[in-house]
Amino acid sequence: MNKALILGSTGLTGSILLNELLNSGLYSEVEIWVRKSTGITHPNVTEIIVDFESDLPVMSNISDVYCCIGTTIKKAGTKEKFRAIDHDLVVRCAKIASDSGVRSFAVMSSIGANKNSSNNYLKVKGEMEFAVSNFKIPSVIIMRPSIILGDRKEVRMFEKGGKVFMRLLKPFLIGKIRKYRAIHAQTIAKSMILLTQQHTICVRILESDEIQSIASK
Repeated sequence: MNKALILGSTGLTGSILLNELLNSGLYSEVEIWVRKSTGITHPNVTEIIVDFESDLPVMSNISDVYCCIGTTIKKAGTKEKFRAIDHDLVVRCAKIASDSGVRSFAVMSSIGANKNSSNNYLKVKGEMEFAVSNFKIPSVIIMRPSIILGDRKEVRMFEKGGKVFMRLLKPFLIGKIRKYRAIHAQTIAKSMILLTQQHTICVRILESDEIQSIASK
């Protein structure tokens, strides 16, 4: 049986992903790296307390990495701190994954990510994608969801308003702009798992509409 690692397992998508993996029976062990104990006592979960600002652990016998690390500029406090998490930390983890010989690295990004964007958020995401894509990892899966639906532990007012707006717009988001439809975190989690199990040797970038389609199969 294989062993998976989830980075960002306490967030919206990461927590759902953890449950999906445990229910799937695909892995004999799911390792999670967390800042503080989650209290999870599942026999197939190994919890590693990590100081993410310091040296990171090795990825011992990890087959697949699922990276759901992400924050907002408001929550991080500054653009620099946001970049330290959404770019620097993700890239550091991908480097360790590459050095450890993992089979796949699936990572959450954002719709519109572009390393040449004038928008700081999208630029940081795009630069992260570029860096991760250039590591020697056989299968790199980059998820670019639109606004993510689901019950978060914290309230993001801008995102909350965006969800209402996106629901109203949904009937009009068709054809080439279908990718801008909001998508549920569980759909993203299911798609990440399905894509990882395909073991496709390449870099794959998927927008919201593609993510939705894969999870629906």
